[in-house]
Formats: sequence, C-alpha cells, structure tokens
Amino acid sequence: MQDEEVHGPNFIRRRPRRSLGDTLHEALAEAFSGSWVSRDVWPYCHAAKEWLDKQGVNRIEVEQPIQSNERHGVCDVLAFDRNNARFVLDWKYANSGLPTKPKPENVFQLGLYGALARGPGRISGAIAYIAPRERKIRIFNWADLSDCAAEADRLAA
Repeated sequence: MQDEEVHGPNFIRRRPRRSLGDTLHEALAEAFSGSWVSRDVWPYCHAAKEWLDKQGVNRIEVEQPIQSNERHGVCDVLAFDRNNARFVLDWKYANSGLPTKPKPENVFQLGLYGALARGPGRISGAIAYIAPRERKIRIFNWADLSDCAAEADRLAA
C-alpha cells in the first residue's frame, strides 16, 4: 500500500450530469491521452502520472478494451514499461475515506483484467483509490498478477 499526496486546489467542479467519481475518472483518461484538463482535477492527474512514472511505465493506453473468447472488459489503464511488460490499473473513487485494504470485488476485477491482458512475460497491476477529502490516492500494487489472474479467470468460468 502506498499513498500519493495530491497538491493543488481544494475544490473539484463536477461535470454536468456526472458524479465526482466519474468526473475524476474521465479527467484521468483525458490527461493520460494528452488532452487538457481543468485546473481543479489536474493535481489528481499529475499525482497519478508521477506514480506511474516511478513504476517505469513509458506507454499508457486508457479505456482499453480487452477480451477473450468468453469475457471482455474495459481496463482504465493498460500500460507498458520499456521491456514491454504489461501493467493494468483500475481507478476507484473513495467517497467515504481511504480503505486500509483493497475491496475483494476490486481485486477480482483487477484479476480478470490481468487474465484478459495476459501475454508473454509478467503482468502487474494496481488498484488506485482516489480520495478528494483526504487529498490522496491510495495504491495497492501487485508486482505479479499471474496467480490473481488465474484464480479470477477460474472463478468467472
């Protein structure tokens, strides 16, 4: 578990007809795609990007459809390092405080994304809980999702 501090304005302006979680999720996808985002959400995008940079990620694909013959999903972030190792990341909005451990259903979802994004070599992943009240992003990171992916794939069958 690791916390990334978020620095900047205290107020986040929700987009019309969107929840705060959807607003942050969309802003992260836009920022990682190279689009400008508003000043109020930029600190969250910046903190998330700094954390990904520390992980050695050098290519990011957002809202990436991934599928097998039996299942499909849309991964928030599918990233790659310089050795082309894959990394999946799922954003979660923490409106009632930061969790001390990842929620089981979130781990299951990440495992399924790992199973769907599998290929040659290692796949790693993380669940990132964004908590505007605490001005933090809490990240639960797995260096190797192989076992989690295999178990999630088995349970989903």
